[in-house]
Amino acid sequence: MPHFKMDFGDFENQRNWSLLLNRNNIKTYFLNIRDHENQKPFKENLSTGLHNLKVVNKTILDQSAIATNVLSNLNLHIAIIDSDGSLISVNGDCEHSSTSKNPLHVSKSTAGSNYFTVCKDGISVQNHSVAAILKQIAAVHNKQKNNFSSEYVYKFLEKEKYFLINVFPLSEDESKTVITHQTIPKPKKVDGSTAELKSKLAEYKTLVDSSLDMICTLKSDGSFITVNYTIETILGYSNAKLTAKNLIDFIYEDDIELTLNAFNKLMAGKKVPLIENRCVNKSGTIVPLLWSINFDEERQLLYCVGKVITEKKRLEKAIIAERDQFDNIFQNAPAGSGMLRGPNHVFEMANRFYLKFVDQENIVGKTVLEVMPEVAGQGFIKILDEVFATGKSYVGKEVYVKINNPKSRGLSEHYINFVYQAYRNSVGVIDGILFFLNDVTEQVLAKKRIESSEKRYRQILETAQEGIWVIDKDSRTAFVNKKICEIFGYTEEEIIGRKNSDFMDAESQKAAQLSFKRRMEGKSENIELTFISKKGENILTNVSVTPIYDEHDQFTGALGMLSNITEKKHLENLLEKSNRLARIGSWEVDVTTGSVFWSAITKEIREVEADFVPDLPTGIDYFTEGFDKQTIKSRIDQCIKYGIPWDEELQITTFKGNLKWVRTIGEAVFVNGKCSKIYGSFQDITERKIAVEKVLRSESRLNVAQLIAQVGSWEINIKTNNQSWSAEFCRILEVEEGTVPSYETFYPLIYREDRAKVLKAMSEAFPKQKDSSFDFRFIRKNGELGYASSEWRFEFDSSGNPINIYGILRDLTKEKKDENERAKMISDITQRNKDLEQFSYIISHNLRAPVANIIGLAEELKYESHDAESKLMLTEAMSSDVKRLENVIADLNTILQTKREITERKELVSLSELVDNIKHSINDLIEKRGVYIKTDFSEIDNVNIIKSYIHSIFYNLISNSIKYRKLDSDAVIEIKSYISNGKFCLEFKDNGRGIDLETKGDQIFGLYKRFHSDTEGKGMGLYMVKTQLEALGGRITAVSKVNIGTTFTLDFENNTHN
Repeated sequence: MPHFKMDFGDFENQRNWSLLLNRNNIKTYFLNIRDHENQKPFKENLSTGLHNLKVVNKTILDQSAIATNVLSNLNLHIAIIDSDGSLISVNGDCEHSSTSKNPLHVSKSTAGSNYFTVCKDGISVQNHSVAAILKQIAAVHNKQKNNFSSEYVYKFLEKEKYFLINVFPLSEDESKTVITHQTIPKPKKVDGSTAELKSKLAEYKTLVDSSLDMICTLKSDGSFITVNYTIETILGYSNAKLTAKNLIDFIYEDDIELTLNAFNKLMAGKKVPLIENRCVNKSGTIVPLLWSINFDEERQLLYCVGKVITEKKRLEKAIIAERDQFDNIFQNAPAGSGMLRGPNHVFEMANRFYLKFVDQENIVGKTVLEVMPEVAGQGFIKILDEVFATGKSYVGKEVYVKINNPKSRGLSEHYINFVYQAYRNSVGVIDGILFFLNDVTEQVLAKKRIESSEKRYRQILETAQEGIWVIDKDSRTAFVNKKICEIFGYTEEEIIGRKNSDFMDAESQKAAQLSFKRRMEGKSENIELTFISKKGENILTNVSVTPIYDEHDQFTGALGMLSNITEKKHLENLLEKSNRLARIGSWEVDVTTGSVFWSAITKEIREVEADFVPDLPTGIDYFTEGFDKQTIKSRIDQCIKYGIPWDEELQITTFKGNLKWVRTIGEAVFVNGKCSKIYGSFQDITERKIAVEKVLRSESRLNVAQLIAQVGSWEINIKTNNQSWSAEFCRILEVEEGTVPSYETFYPLIYREDRAKVLKAMSEAFPKQKDSSFDFRFIRKNGELGYASSEWRFEFDSSGNPINIYGILRDLTKEKKDENERAKMISDITQRNKDLEQFSYIISHNLRAPVANIIGLAEELKYESHDAESKLMLTEAMSSDVKRLENVIADLNTILQTKREITERKELVSLSELVDNIKHSINDLIEKRGVYIKTDFSEIDNVNIIKSYIHSIFYNLISNSIKYRKLDSDAVIEIKSYISNGKFCLEFKDNGRGIDLETKGDQIFGLYKRFHSDTEGKGMGLYMVKTQLEALGGRITAVSKVNIGTTFTLDFENNTHN
């Protein structure tokens, strides 16, 4: 390959050749070399008309050789970099000039490296001019300048070398940049001062271009004369384009007027220290600027230095945002806070919460005593003085304070938590006090209410007549009330922590373990367990147990309501023995299913096996044929159809064929107007009947019978109508023995409700000469009711004509009293069990839930981490549960008060006046609801009864009918009184919404039972009616149809209408 050595002559010629070669030939040569190496451009040239491949290849090889020789022999260092700044190619001149140590001269060995990184690594601290040149190279490479050309000097080892640099984009591929260096002789000195001036100017220009500030010179009209490199960078335009524009062209439109006003002030000779405005660069970005401008009046030039203040603006916004955020947090904090200045405690600031708390607005600049003079005697000023003097913070918790409310003109009472903390200035001297306050009045009052409720709750538990025993999930005792300790003789300390089974006998321990497993399954039940007292006595108990769960529905233990039924069981056993001795059994027929129950004694009387399964037809068939069987059939039929009870003495044939006399009593239970079951007693009276027969046959034996059996006798001679009464007859009815016997004397002795029955029995039997009997009541001298039974037989002559009637009068008073006492004992036991179950229900279902919630919420309120909103929510929830607890306790007190023994005396009450009083008390409600109340007390108006109870019953039933009326029609309530079967009855009938008794008949008189969810109520009205009515010795039944209405019937056993 030929080697060319080109001589460019003197410096000026070299410079011209350099420019020419750099901008034209070098690009061409280099591109040819590139095309040869990469093939792709060459192949494209093939398609444009070069048909002879051999000729073309030879041409390219020749050109490549020539270009390589030319570039290698040029006294010129050439480097080409790509868009990323990576070095693509370097010619051989650097090898010859490497001794220059110019960091801008890179060698071939650095090919592939980043040009700017290689150069920066080689620049020493002292070579400022080289660093400035490298920035200009970067400006061309980044398209901020079209090209760059300059002479510069480089010092190395106290020697100076001079270079000419040209930087321009490669014409065929502008993403690449060409950098040429040529060593030039030292410039000739024409004039020392001029050269020095030029050097200084060059140095100043370098400094100006190197400045990070925007530096420019403007004409008086604002057009650019000179700009530094920083302006070019920020505005995004080259020097040439900027010098053709006006500064105002780049000012943000909202700031143009401000900028022009500043220019006018400067040119008018006024001082404008700093100008702050915004400019818009080439990319559309708004850049905030701060200018310092001086005006040269003589030259009419503006000298401007500008600084980008983006970061300053960002910091200003951040400071403002932080200040606003602090102010927002401070003002909207859910607690009072502020600052007091100086020893007199002058308010310097206070947030909204505090201003609302003190019920004032303009307090800044005033002392605490000026704002709240009422706190002077409450100790707060003394605390503030102490904190200001010592610097020791003070924390107050739940402190009571009275605050004057200027707007409401009165003192309000509060409980507050507060902190006083000393504030020190920059030199550490106490300058004031920071205060923080939280109004905890609601929490404190709620806590006091809880404590009060807990006290009342504990009083109820401690005074309850049933034992209350709470065990945890491990069956260990967590709580017992005093009644438990009384029943078993242990102290509370001796029971707490021990398993409840520790106090039971072996059999009950097993039963308790099985029962506890059912608690863990969520089941409640009643169970009988035997405990052993501290004295070693066996205590039989009935325990109503229910599981306990926490707020997460996790099983935590069980609650037991315990009653000592040892005496009850003893009484039940005595009753069983009494029934057995009296030969009284029981029976029951389920009319719906047809199933029949006979007690053990009933089976014994009928002489059947213990496992015999009875049915109704079989039971009827064993009554003797004729009168007895027909009578029992008729009584059962009338009882089922009309609810008429019976009491008959009939003869049966036992299953073993023996004849027996029995007394059978029966009555019906109706649900929704239909008979659901009949039940009664079955007594063997064979021995009594035999005794009566013997008495009737023998006068002598009659006297003995009268003495033994307390049975009197009477006799009527039909022909003469002469009558005689025995001494025992007179004694029973408490009449003088000398009294002349007659119907007229006997009739007034009969209790008036029974007179019709007695007259009917006699009028039916005597004309037919039929043996018969009747039971009746009579008034004794002490005013009490006596009970007696009279039976008779006709005596006939040989011709069959009646001649005498022989009868007996049996005193049943003691027997009836015993029977009534047994019934009352059974009723009392049953009612006590019901009351116990009801009380257990209230405790376990109504008291436990709010108490558990209150305890949980109280524990939660102890945590200081809750914010004010959460504490408010917890407090409101706690208040709601406290109200629920108070309502339940109030209901419980009402029920217990009603259940107590009646001490109020009966009095004569007018039912019509009672209704008028109730109508007057709720007149507004009656008129508003369109209610019509119709009464009929014509049969009986005045009743001897407890007035408060009957008033409550009437009021509840009337209110109930109004509350559950139909909304599409007027409410009509009909109330009437009447006598039925000797009983005083009341009927309340309405045309309201009615109750579905098919599904809810067994719940109608239950506590907290409501049947219409859209109407407000507690479900206590009917329960209280039933409770009070039972206390008066009455009972209530209901017949109801949905959307038709409801009828309540009340009947009273006692002689309330006498």
